Amino acid sequence: AAEEAKAAKEAAEAAAAGRGSPPPVEATTGTVPSMDFDGAWRPGGEYEIRYMWKEAGNFDIHIWCDLLGDGERHRLPGSPFGVYVSAAQPAASGSTIERVQKLKYVAGENIELSPQLRDQYGNPCDINSRQSSDR
Repeated sequence: AAEEAKAAKEAAEAAAAGRGSPPPVEATTGTVPSMDFDGAWRPGGEYEIRYMWKEAGNFDIHIWCDLLGDGERHRLPGSPFGVYVSAAQPAASGSTIERVQKLKYVAGENIELSPQLRDQYGNPCDINSRQSSDR
């Protein structure tokens, strides 16, 4: 083992100096953890998946299935699927007010503020954001 370590060190030093080839790198396999989701079989062999994504933006959703129950994942045809996640409606818990010059004002005094509206997950949103049930 000491002889192998010495050879690997010499090969690495030679590669760093521009001589020889770099030492071999051993690749290992790994798995990407799955998102938490709720799922249920529907009539006709459909499987419905529901999940909660908290970050707004454009994303690719990769869907895999374990056909034999042996832990080996296979990509679902058509995957990845592009999705757009919009911000939720503004929430007081995520929003802030900026450009406040002082903490006390006199009645009638002009106040200039910059509200930074964000949803409950911290995503920027505007005052016109509404849930579908509000429309």
